[in-house]
Amino acid sequence: MDLKEFAELILLSPHMSDKLFLPTEDLTLAGVKKEIKLPEKPSRSSSLAFLPRSDHSRVSFPSVEKIAQVSQRGLALHFFANHELLALELMAFAILRFGDAPPPFLLGLAKIMKEEQEHLKSYLGRMEDFGVQFGDFPTNDFFWNYGIKAQSPLEFVSLISLTFEQANLDFALYYKNVFKNIDDQKTSDILEKVYQDEIGHVKHGLHWFQKWKDADKDDFEVYRQSLPAPLVPSRGKGPIFNREGRLRAGLSEKFIDRMLQENTSKSRPQNLYVCDLFVEPAIGAYKRPFSPTKIENEITHDLEYLMSYLANSNDLVVLSRPVASDFKNKIRALMPNHPEYLQINDGDWAKSAAALVSSRTHRLGKLCPWGFSPKIFKSWQNIPSAIKAYKENDDLAPCFKEGNLEAFAHLVSRDYSRKICKEFISSHSDQYSFLMPAKDTAQIVSGIDEAKNLCLMMLANKQVPCFKSLFSSSGRGFLRVMSEQELEQARTQGWLERELSWYGWVILEPWRERLFDISLLMQVSPKTSNPMLSVRQALIDDRGQYWGHVLRGKGVGASIKHFSDPSQRSLFGSGKLFRDLADFTAKKLLAAGYEGPASIDMYLYRELTSEGTLTRLQPMSEINLRYTMGRVAHSLEKKIAKQVNGVFALCDLPQKGHDKKKFALFVNQYFSEKNSDVCLGDERRQQIERGLFFLTDPRTSRHKFALLMVEEDMAKCFLQMENIGLTRLCY
Repeated sequence: MDLKEFAELILLSPHMSDKLFLPTEDLTLAGVKKEIKLPEKPSRSSSLAFLPRSDHSRVSFPSVEKIAQVSQRGLALHFFANHELLALELMAFAILRFGDAPPPFLLGLAKIMKEEQEHLKSYLGRMEDFGVQFGDFPTNDFFWNYGIKAQSPLEFVSLISLTFEQANLDFALYYKNVFKNIDDQKTSDILEKVYQDEIGHVKHGLHWFQKWKDADKDDFEVYRQSLPAPLVPSRGKGPIFNREGRLRAGLSEKFIDRMLQENTSKSRPQNLYVCDLFVEPAIGAYKRPFSPTKIENEITHDLEYLMSYLANSNDLVVLSRPVASDFKNKIRALMPNHPEYLQINDGDWAKSAAALVSSRTHRLGKLCPWGFSPKIFKSWQNIPSAIKAYKENDDLAPCFKEGNLEAFAHLVSRDYSRKICKEFISSHSDQYSFLMPAKDTAQIVSGIDEAKNLCLMMLANKQVPCFKSLFSSSGRGFLRVMSEQELEQARTQGWLERELSWYGWVILEPWRERLFDISLLMQVSPKTSNPMLSVRQALIDDRGQYWGHVLRGKGVGASIKHFSDPSQRSLFGSGKLFRDLADFTAKKLLAAGYEGPASIDMYLYRELTSEGTLTRLQPMSEINLRYTMGRVAHSLEKKIAKQVNGVFALCDLPQKGHDKKKFALFVNQYFSEKNSDVCLGDERRQQIERGLFFLTDPRTSRHKFALLMVEEDMAKCFLQMENIGLTRLCY
């Protein structure tokens, strides 16, 4: 039988018996020369005809949980059968459209078609076991609509072999295990056969791809450019990433690594994440020139990769430094669904984003900076016309979007936090008796003499005065005064004079010995009635500086032990206070014109009173109108197994001595070995049960890096840190 006659039968006959017809003799290229008008759609019976996208009778593929129900397995197999039929029809289409391609290529397609027929027969037979006939459910035409866009054999193998069939290396293996786990061995065996054959299908396409592409060009870039818009390489991946199957198909390690790093999707616009860590002092300087220090810039570069853990898999993260491939591979082995990266060299992320949009037909969604600094605002104002729609349709905070930086600076200032804190305490102290008394909240100081007098009064009452900058954050921008002599020192006088000249005020409150630090994370939006995301324990060192968050474990629940009064313990443990605080603050922020990420820092402390020692809550030491390290911890916690403890930590590089040697030895060992401590909770969602992992690359850091530690209990987490030379945080 002639190959083209066989292809015509598959493509043009509406009968399933013809589509499953398998010639007994070898197919030949005898030379049927007649021209044939290729159809817009393959011929099918009415029950298998494609539905228009507007048709509401379309059905969705069942979830893994639903597949466990026998009634849903026939539906899953119906989807698989339609995919096999589409592949069969697309191969026939290619034989007729690219009839002048090399005979070995065309005959190779014919061999694949025979295997697709076998797969289809297997699915149809298994569907009958579940009482389902082919055509009982609607069929979709997604693969067909893109497959016919191929303008050359090279584009065809890029689209079908290296995208749809490569993705099936993941899907077939994943669902083989899904069915095996629900004791459906018969279906699992069918998918095992499909998986093994799919390796050969990818290998066939790869062979011809490499023959036809320009040898001087990079394989992956040729592949990317050969896909019809808006498809992207990430379409070639499934719910798991099967490296072994790709290697068996002949894909190179380099190509596979590039595939692993690709997560861009066209299902929604990409959000753009930009890191600018030290935003509070920059916002406070909106009326005057401001430049972060060299160290602040370097710390931002050290930690900018943390934006990856805030973004989704199809978002875009701006990086100013190249990231080593071995580090990225370590991270992706831990957390496969990472975003795409936009490398910039001149610092102009808006210009680079516009160039990307123009070159790849990307659509951008929201601007998601660490915080809305004047620098971010200036770049946003200058976004080129190439992404004008992005600028017009984003969800920026209204007061920021309107350019009212003075109003925005007021919201960011610690004076605003102080006022909201006092209002909350005044309106809720009857309900929550453990709140700090309103009279004890921080106060504003506007002159040197006033500052000195108040400071002396505190010292006389055996309190340690603590001055805070109006735009302090994360334990930076404050000054403790331990004695009258220290008050008169030039360092103290200079700090006060500088802050008062810049902002007109400083904040003054007593330094309290903290019992327990807490972060309340929020997303402020008029679209939600529940702004609170989570509450978790923050780790603050004895100098008042942030260094980490606790993940999983007892978390904030461990703070209840500090209350001796059972009624207070019960009330604090209920969590109602946190919900009330989040609702109260979100309403205030929305009324003032802010939308976006926010957090509230609070802490428990002890107070000596005439009634004895009481546990108090300072409910709002700071409001942070930006992303925070607590928000990073919130994202990371989703990767931690429920039965273990974890710590997210920011660490200083060990500088000298034995600790530096221990740390260097661990780093070398870490990057020379595979992460062996990842436990798969299921095939799709990885759960980390133990181990120590770098979240930023310590080899390129100049000051700080981030770690994730996972163990059975907190003591073991701290022991891990001590074992590699990070002793400062282990106390």
